[in-house]
Amino acid sequence: MARKKKKKRRLKKGAALVLKWSIAMIIIGTAAFFLMNMVYNRGIYVKTHPLVLDMEEDVSAEDFIETYDDTEVLVTFVDMPVHQIGKQTVEFVVENKKGRSKKYTQTLEWVHKDKTAPQINGVHNITVTIGDTVSYLDGVSAVDDVDGPVNVTVEKVSVNTRQTGTYPIAYLATDSAGNLAKVNASVTVVERAQDWQEAYALVDSVLAKITTPQMSLGQKAKAIFDYAHNNITYAGVRLADDWDAEWYAGLQNIEQNGTTGGDCYTYYAVANVLLQRAGAETMRVERQNAGDGSHHYWILCNVGTGWYHFDATQISNGFTCFMLTDKQVRDFTQIKPNFYDFAADRYPATPQTEFVLQ
Repeated sequence: MARKKKKKRRLKKGAALVLKWSIAMIIIGTAAFFLMNMVYNRGIYVKTHPLVLDMEEDVSAEDFIETYDDTEVLVTFVDMPVHQIGKQTVEFVVENKKGRSKKYTQTLEWVHKDKTAPQINGVHNITVTIGDTVSYLDGVSAVDDVDGPVNVTVEKVSVNTRQTGTYPIAYLATDSAGNLAKVNASVTVVERAQDWQEAYALVDSVLAKITTPQMSLGQKAKAIFDYAHNNITYAGVRLADDWDAEWYAGLQNIEQNGTTGGDCYTYYAVANVLLQRAGAETMRVERQNAGDGSHHYWILCNVGTGWYHFDATQISNGFTCFMLTDKQVRDFTQIKPNFYDFAADRYPATPQTEFVLQ
């Protein structure tokens, strides 16, 4: 008996296509599952950085982490850092939510951070005559307890030297830690006296107050010395940028307020105009060869007995320079180096005998 041949079953074309797509999706899904699982369970990769903290600040392990590749991580110290000045090595562990972890090492430094702003010295209110240039930083400096000398800048946008008035200014200094110091001051712009008649009227009124017609020229010089010496306070800064404006501003301040701040520039200018107006001969003397680049001005004065050194500036150690000889100022310069160092060949020599007030 002959066997019947089995007929091969063939899937319809549509069913075969569905089957192929199903198998492909299973393969793709399985691959994606394993790939995602591999990515999710890969190692912990983070970027860390060292820390420098003030002793008053707290620290956590997370502070050392800059970036990481998993949004859900736990960062913990292996051992808590020691809270003391100086550098130390710290260890911390980064763990993701799947329990995979990695240990990192970084540096922690505790310091006492600088929180003190620089100190600005020499700030003063400035008076100038209309149209003058303002020397904002003359005599002004700043020093920081950590950085030492630091730069000073001036906020002066509102100042108009072509218009009379008082304008606010501010001096600023910043140290390397970002601490800012600010000191406020003002610039006063005054009218220039018409043909100087008003200014010289002020000089004459001062002379009338401090001298008498019966005084000798030497006695008048002593009264002028005392007036400038006692009524000008040495502040290390000048009032204006030219001699005439300086003595005018100085005399105005003294007569209105009883005193004025200033420096040797002010003492010279005020005393010089009063001496000249009183009838004395004067000559300006300027320091030379100062190692620190500083300036000093004083007067050679002749009241009829020869040229003598006249410096109304308030000087340390109680030293006064009223009508002194070359030898006397040189002797003081031995005590205070360079103070009265001047080019002697440019000026007339003083008498060898000391001045006698009479």
